[in-house]
Amino acid sequence: MRTIIQTNEKQLAHYAAVLWQRKFLIALFVVVSIGLGYWGVRQVTPLYTAEAVVALKTRPQTLIDNAAPAAIAARPDIASVKTEAESVRSTLLIGQVVDQMNLVADPEFNLAIAEELSLRDRARLIMNGAYALAADGLKQVGIELPAPEPDPEVDPRSAVINTIARQLQVSSAPDAYTIRIQFVSEVPEKAALIVNELVDHYLANQVAENQREASQAMVWLEQRVNGVRAELDQATAALADFRTKNNLVPVGPQAQLATQRIIALNTELGTLKVARLEAEAQLAQVKQLQASGRTDSMEIVTRNPTIQILRQQEADLAAQVANLSQSLGARHPDLVKLTQQLNQTRRERAIEVAKVVQGLESRANEVRARERSAQAEIDSLRQEANLSGRGADELAQLQRAADGKALQLEALEQRFKEATSRIDLDQAGARIVTSARAPLEPSHPNKPLFLAVAALGSMLLAMTLAILYDHLTPGFRSAREIKNELGLKMLGAVPKVRLSGQSIADQVLLKPLEPYAEAIRTIITGLTHERPAGGRAKMVLVTSSVPDEGKTSLAIAVARTLTLSGLRVLLLDCDLRRPSVGAAFRFGNAAGLVECIEKGVSLEEAIRVDEATGLDVMPAGRGIQNPQRFFASSSAVGGALQRLMMNYDFIVIDSPPVMVASDAALIAKGCDSVLYAVEWEKTPRSAVKAGIESLTALDIAVAGIVLTKVDYSKQRYAGDMSAYAYRYKDYHNIPA
Repeated sequence: MRTIIQTNEKQLAHYAAVLWQRKFLIALFVVVSIGLGYWGVRQVTPLYTAEAVVALKTRPQTLIDNAAPAAIAARPDIASVKTEAESVRSTLLIGQVVDQMNLVADPEFNLAIAEELSLRDRARLIMNGAYALAADGLKQVGIELPAPEPDPEVDPRSAVINTIARQLQVSSAPDAYTIRIQFVSEVPEKAALIVNELVDHYLANQVAENQREASQAMVWLEQRVNGVRAELDQATAALADFRTKNNLVPVGPQAQLATQRIIALNTELGTLKVARLEAEAQLAQVKQLQASGRTDSMEIVTRNPTIQILRQQEADLAAQVANLSQSLGARHPDLVKLTQQLNQTRRERAIEVAKVVQGLESRANEVRARERSAQAEIDSLRQEANLSGRGADELAQLQRAADGKALQLEALEQRFKEATSRIDLDQAGARIVTSARAPLEPSHPNKPLFLAVAALGSMLLAMTLAILYDHLTPGFRSAREIKNELGLKMLGAVPKVRLSGQSIADQVLLKPLEPYAEAIRTIITGLTHERPAGGRAKMVLVTSSVPDEGKTSLAIAVARTLTLSGLRVLLLDCDLRRPSVGAAFRFGNAAGLVECIEKGVSLEEAIRVDEATGLDVMPAGRGIQNPQRFFASSSAVGGALQRLMMNYDFIVIDSPPVMVASDAALIAKGCDSVLYAVEWEKTPRSAVKAGIESLTALDIAVAGIVLTKVDYSKQRYAGDMSAYAYRYKDYHNIPA
């Protein structure tokens, strides 16, 4: 685990170095993006949002009973609020506003008469055209898409209505009986005017609808009053006829009072029976819904304010539990706490429902008790008044019917008077809380937010591109990459040097205190800590994967630095295809290794001396056609090397690249160390891996990798020796 953490920390440090290295490019990209974003925002037509708030009335104003065909301004619930919000978005209401304000003639909403289309309108037309083309194409393969919006040229009113509907936003608050109406327009005054006009038409439609319902209720009430009045006349006449024909009126004041009391009690008994039947029916319905778990559909339950609050709390908690369940485990403390709260709320709601059911049971029991009491009193009075049998029952029934009709007529006449007094009043089910005003600032585009998103998005994009470019870089850049991918150590990182008429190898002489010379000394430190036994020279082969990686300059610099340290060193050029050591020292066409082996030139004659350092140099000599055969079949080469080894402390060999010539592998078999030069950030990693594998396949050990042509300014956050060499480059400057 600790290794993984360290690896992640190194990876993050590497990414940070990459981003810091390209900070100016990232900053430039962000600045350009912000500039383009600002230009784009300036091209967008500003839009203004006007808003009005409407509250639904919550006080019930029922003019007639539930048996009537209409009830005015009933208390709204959540579903009613959402329904009213949708009615505001209806095409009928929007069409009334369009006609009232003549919006068909407004070029903002009617694209057919617009002289110049905004970017939004152009995009809309392009999308509609693309949709039509896609629909035609899919129709040929049997797939039907919904019909597109009407063509403005064909139906301009419908197109304007659709445009208004798209720019209209209607929402309702979950915990209040309010509707929020918003409209977006290019002109702030127009936006406010359309919202207010829409609200006015909505309220006017409500008034008209309520007046229509009230008129229907009055007609119904008038019919009922006339009908009940006729029924009362009939009941009164029947009662009078029955008394006269059957002579059932008892003699004596006490019996007469008892008879009147019996008649009144019979009327009350009839009312109690009706009340009992209603209470028992309602109780049975509630118990049935309670047993099936559908208590939310009971009107008596939904009207309870406490249960309404608990229902809303339960819905909110259930939504929170559902959201947290997607990201947290079932045993997470937050989820467990919310679940407990949800269960507690459900239990409290069940208790409140049980209280409602208990109240219904109590009411039913109370009505039954009153009914039994009235019946017992009737039986007692009959005995006192000596009234019994069919005649008394019929008399009581007729009296009860007449009294019931009288009470019903009185109630209907009272409600008819109330309806008549309210018919001309404003009966809208809503009121305006806040009227729309012309906004002072545009709602779109939100310039600060847009520019902030552009800055953040461009920065993330630039950082992503920088890291992606870093991943796609073909070459090696740090010791960590070399260690992870090749399993080898990095002996050093030679910086890239800007030359002014000088060779790279001269840097160790001209600027011995600069990072280049220090990097060469670091490499030599890794070479000189071990020496071969027997006093012979240590042979160091310098090679690379492909040409032009700086291996020859590296070999010359290493050999010169070893010589300057007091060692006897021979630099041997074994790159017979493209010899370059002799040219670097300006030896011309001097004899070299090839002439020693093939023409008998002595080793002493072939060796030249570097006047600047005293380094012995043996050029390659003339080029030959088959260098591989030269090294593989000639035993003289081995003999010459053996003789040379006895005269020097180090022999540095410049060999051809491994991937383009097999000579390097043949030469490396007799060497003590192999320095593998890799051009920083350029040589493909696959080429380096293949070159290393070709050597290790022949049991040739590579001492380490040397990165060449390293840009220290870009490498300063890599975390290896090259980074610190750049950071503390002034350390090498000797004060005057």
